[in-house]
Amino acid sequence: MTIEQVSPDLLMPLSAFLEEHLGLSFPPSRWRDLAKGLQAAAQELGRRDVASLAEQLLQTPASPDVLAVLASQLTIGETYFFREKGMFAFLANKILPPLLAARRFGERRLRLWSAGCASGEEAYSLAIVLHQTIPDWQNWQIVLLATDVNPRALAKAREGIYSRWSFRGVPASLLATYFESLPGDRWEIKPWIKKLVTFAPLNLAKDPFPCPSTNTCDVDIIFCRNVLMYLSSEATSRIVEKFAAALREGGWLLVSPAECSLIQEDCFQPCHQPNAIPFQKVSAPTTPRWLADRPTPRPAAPGVSPHAHPPGWPDSTWSAPPTAPWTAQGRESQGLPTREPDRAKVANPGAPPPLATSAVATGDDIDVELARKRRLAEVSGDAGAMAALARLYANLGRLEEANLWGERAICQDCLNPHHYYLRAAILLEQNQPDEASRLLKQALYLQNDFVLAHFSLGRLALEQQRRPEALRHFNNVLFILNNFADEEPVPAADGLTMGALRQAVLTIKSRLAAEGKTGA
Repeated sequence: MTIEQVSPDLLMPLSAFLEEHLGLSFPPSRWRDLAKGLQAAAQELGRRDVASLAEQLLQTPASPDVLAVLASQLTIGETYFFREKGMFAFLANKILPPLLAARRFGERRLRLWSAGCASGEEAYSLAIVLHQTIPDWQNWQIVLLATDVNPRALAKAREGIYSRWSFRGVPASLLATYFESLPGDRWEIKPWIKKLVTFAPLNLAKDPFPCPSTNTCDVDIIFCRNVLMYLSSEATSRIVEKFAAALREGGWLLVSPAECSLIQEDCFQPCHQPNAIPFQKVSAPTTPRWLADRPTPRPAAPGVSPHAHPPGWPDSTWSAPPTAPWTAQGRESQGLPTREPDRAKVANPGAPPPLATSAVATGDDIDVELARKRRLAEVSGDAGAMAALARLYANLGRLEEANLWGERAICQDCLNPHHYYLRAAILLEQNQPDEASRLLKQALYLQNDFVLAHFSLGRLALEQQRRPEALRHFNNVLFILNNFADEEPVPAADGLTMGALRQAVLTIKSRLAAEGKTGA
């Protein structure tokens, strides 16, 4: 039986089974992926085809071993160290310092949870940040729990051996400090850092938590990234509610940029950052929900970048993430591009060169770096240098100057759509959605298959209750992404993959359709 021969009559009850037992969501738009995964699971379990597997699953209670095979074949575990660096930067520079200061002369305890840790790269990245941030870490009671539903991923995580692909963008100094080189260009996490992490199986959709026996109570920080987007709406709501119960007052929940719209609990307050939107648990909501006006960004502390990378990380690149902070209602409408996208242009869209800024700690060093880059931009007249300076200013929270240099980059090279996208992102941080929308449309005029511009315009349209327009842009995103493999990175999105962006849009459309049917 080929994938195409798997009947929808089989896939419908199987998708309901997976939602009940694993929380995984497979709407009809993902049934081809479901059939492919089920076919692999059937082969591994010794069943002749998907129909035979369906008979086993739907007529007899599923054993933990069978569920483990299904989880292994139907979940995506691809990740890498320090993925979405802005999250780790916020952890190192904003979350940990006040938390450590408050407990240094009292109960020296810290509890973190990597929920959906896959093959362990995220959990070990957290361990590295803790080691670099806490000089006397051996004197602290640190619990770093890492859980996943996929037993094979957990086995690899416990082994702690990774290929070069897991370290893309990781500085050589970090490799030398925390890993041992093995034959075949492989690297093993050193035993003393490995001991900081406890790996355990946990099914977020079915297993009970918070629970003292699993160390899922009184948690300070939860990382749950690129997990919720694959779950059903009901499972997501239950899990987020239980995360809130598992966190201490003032604790933090960090999800991927594509999942921000899924966090709807009133006790979670979003903290908008250029490369991350972490959520803090508060006793009562102190900011409006997603449909409210965007908060005005607070200026950075003098001499300290609020978005610097964790200690030991060399360079930083600022770009506004394709986050989706909204809730909305409506009905689906159609609207696709009129021609096939230019694959070469989308894959290599002529973005400005990456910003290379030193990890600086003092105001004097920052001023020296800014002066050097200003001279470079002024003397060379290069639009890329101007855009890089704009990103550096934005990275420091100095949005007026960032906007100025973003505008100069456009004047110098008015045919580069990425300059318009950059300035639009800065204006959004300044709460100027109308001007940002105009610039995003200008970017699309120059490159009508600019996927992040479509996504950002869809976000803005939803925030402003223009649902049909938002759906047209989201349909455009899906149309463009059809030409790319899931694992390919989205240009200018700091690690976001085409597959993750596709799933985020499908989730949004599904929710909007459901809300429209119920009249919500």
